Amino acid sequence: MVANEPSSPSRIIAGRYRLGSRLGSGLEAAVFEAFDQELQRTVVLKLVQRSSTPLLVVQTTGG
Repeated sequence: MVANEPSSPSRIIAGRYRLGSRLGSGLEAAVFEAFDQELQRTVVLKLVQRSSTPLLVVQTTGG
């Protein structure tokens, strides 16, 4: 499990991404389906833990 990983669905990340279900995880990252409330579209969030600062990587799912 990634340190500081969001644990509950519907949590808001970076003020705009509403977390959905976890799609996968590894030693340094977790991947979630999410909804971008600003762009009104589904995205995939990869939350990477490097030292003490989490990194957020966003990828749209198309469309």
